[in-house]
Amino acid sequence: MTADVPVELAAWREFCSTLSELGERFLGPGLPADNGSPAEAIQHLATQTVCWLGDAIAVEQDLGIHRLNDLLTPWGGPNADNVYRYAHIDDQGTYRLRGQMKSCEEFLMAFRVGNLHQKESGTLGEATATLLGINSGDDVDLLLSPSGDGGIAIPPGTRMLSIREYYFDWRPLEGATLILERIDGSPSSNGIVEALAAASEQLDRSVTFWADYMRDARARGVDNSFIPPRYEPRGLLTMLYAFCFWSLAPDEALIVTFPEPQARMWSLQLYQLGWFEALDFGRQTSLNQKQMVVGDGGLVTAVVSAKDPGVANWLDTNGRREGLLTFRGAWLTAAAPQASTRLVPVSEVGNFVADAGSVDPATRAIHVAARREHLRWRFRT
Repeated sequence: MTADVPVELAAWREFCSTLSELGERFLGPGLPADNGSPAEAIQHLATQTVCWLGDAIAVEQDLGIHRLNDLLTPWGGPNADNVYRYAHIDDQGTYRLRGQMKSCEEFLMAFRVGNLHQKESGTLGEATATLLGINSGDDVDLLLSPSGDGGIAIPPGTRMLSIREYYFDWRPLEGATLILERIDGSPSSNGIVEALAAASEQLDRSVTFWADYMRDARARGVDNSFIPPRYEPRGLLTMLYAFCFWSLAPDEALIVTFPEPQARMWSLQLYQLGWFEALDFGRQTSLNQKQMVVGDGGLVTAVVSAKDPGVANWLDTNGRREGLLTFRGAWLTAAAPQASTRLVPVSEVGNFVADAGSVDPATRAIHVAARREHLRWRFRT
């Protein structure tokens, strides 16, 4: 290397070095959190490279709000009902968020210091479409500023705006269109050198943090039982989570029963081990409060298994022997429900699930096809 190497080339070499080192560490002996698939590890590292390099370039070019953590770039346990949008903002700036809700039924706007995996993270304030009087099909036109005059106040210390769009009915309709513009002048670009450094840091911290997070979470409990629910430290202020790591033989099923939550939003969803990626959204790997069948007495019963037991509230493990079942609840008006679990042969599920609704293979195929059709509209795939 000569002394007159451009700083941009030196920055690129440093980024590539980070990527190479991560590959050696991430795919070395003892793949993260019991996920023993080198192919999945390579895929995750590749999609995270796309994710954080794209995010850094979007900031460098001042592209405003952009989508991350979607079908191509998953990390940190994405919710199957969401589209995630992010923008890096200045807490002294004034912004206008506008667009149309279309089929989007709710959004949660969070003013944040940073994501959980970053050195500095936390949520400073939240706002929802419902509380702002915005409903599905409505136009969106909001002013964000330090004072909050005529709109929403940006809390001091905010560095990031994240927006979670919610789709509960999974209808084959166009999703929300939202744009964010700064209306008191645009910040100057930091340049590609700083962008590459930011991408390196995000990439390193993301793949490392979430692998450790999954390992540590599993260590807090016992497989096939729920860990006590909690609000994630430094996470969203209104979102409660409960984890259950499953470990099943091919012919086993985990039956989960709990009282119907008193919450505006709740769901069950399956994830793979290792890096907290969701299982295939196009298969029935998640069910929310509008999709779940509630049985007699307000009890919810769901079945986690590789084989379809023929009940409505089936969660498809995609043939995986192990993984994570997550309960989400937002805007709860009562204490979190306590879930019980039972491990049974798939052939005996019917003896324990009498009022969860039966689904034959033809009907299941229709449900799965409808999920995929909705996803095509939501993610434009």
